[in-house]
Amino acid sequence: MTWAPTNLTPGVAFIEMKDGTKMPDQNQRDRLNLYTRQGHLCGVFRQEKSVMDFLRRHGAPFWGGGGMNAQETLFTPDEVADLKLWSANILAPLRGEAQGYAKALTFAQASALHKLGLKPGPIIESGLVGVSQIEIAANETWSPSDHGPYYLTIAVNEAEAVTDIVAFAPDKPNEWFLRRGSAWALGMDHINGALAWPDTVVSLSATPLDWLRADMWGACVLDWTTDAIDTIRALQEIEVSSPKFAAALRLQLSKPPRLPEIAVSGDKKNAA
Repeated sequence: MTWAPTNLTPGVAFIEMKDGTKMPDQNQRDRLNLYTRQGHLCGVFRQEKSVMDFLRRHGAPFWGGGGMNAQETLFTPDEVADLKLWSANILAPLRGEAQGYAKALTFAQASALHKLGLKPGPIIESGLVGVSQIEIAANETWSPSDHGPYYLTIAVNEAEAVTDIVAFAPDKPNEWFLRRGSAWALGMDHINGALAWPDTVVSLSATPLDWLRADMWGACVLDWTTDAIDTIRALQEIEVSSPKFAAALRLQLSKPPRLPEIAVSGDKKNAA
């Protein structure tokens, strides 16, 4: 995106928009990192508001209403409509749902988590942690249930948007489930920041419970998708809290990619 430069702003920003399931590929990450090292404005975003806030902070010109609309100069009307539709249909319902679970968490329940090494005050104040009865589907996503067991829930945030909700039983911290399966990590802003600034050390937790114990700092991989593996491999340095997790992480990241069976056309016919 470009605009007239001034003595306060360079007049150019490299913006990459992604939905809740995708990450920049390796070429995109390399290019954004190169632009960042060259001093350009760069960012990966999943929400309209975070894009606009970023651009306004860096002097991009706006006129018209304060929100995103056709009068804003940096998006076409069709792009504005697509972004608003995606935000309304995907992000807003998840945010409201996560807020409902957070409100359902009582102080007594939060205080009981003290036995797990958690601080009830910050847990409640964060607004990210809640409680819900759930049922687990065959694809290992979960949904609310009036008759299921109670699980802790954590809103998965990225660029101020709730992209998913992870749930786990406090007595089974090594097993967790995603509400929609659209996010692969807690702390994506931390990961994205490290991709933009290669000298950043990423603190990685083994489980969502460990992430809460770390005061919700750093990141926790929830689903080792191809995007997750490629992105974590691209980090310059990772910090973990135990030798056991370090060994498991090295094993996960060193797995070779699966290759398909490759046959030469006509070989079977010639062999017969």
